[in-house]
Amino acid sequence: EAMRRSHYYYGVMTWRAWRPLSPVPDGVCGARGDDGPTPGGAGPTLQSLLAQVGGSGSVAPERGGNPGECTGALGPFPFADGSLQVLSSDLVRAFAASPLAKNFSATLRAKQRPPFWTHEDAATGYLIFHNAILQQLPVTYVALSLLS
Repeated sequence: EAMRRSHYYYGVMTWRAWRPLSPVPDGVCGARGDDGPTPGGAGPTLQSLLAQVGGSGSVAPERGGNPGECTGALGPFPFADGSLQVLSSDLVRAFAASPLAKNFSATLRAKQRPPFWTHEDAATGYLIFHNAILQQLPVTYVALSLLS
């Protein structure tokens, strides 16, 4: 029997939200922390993002938020934070060939002035998450933990 292919995304995971229609190249928004998906349920970062994306779109300024910064955002979604991101070949093929990723890439390549690109790890996570929804991909997130 042929080996079944699958869509795996490995890394030290955390949470973010992304504004797909952001007028700036950095569509990331909301809280950010080092508490990614855990068996114990939603940690502080996920709870904050759920309130931002599902509620008013903002966190109170005294808590470090900007009014409405997550209005219209997609997420929250897990993403591999930092330099270690491992994607299965099936997942790379599915998201890199998608119209969403091609448009995202073409828009950034056409920029004449910096910033050309920011939050590349969160952007990769956003593209994987959004394409998984659009293409109904069975993505398996593998959260690697920091060694303590």
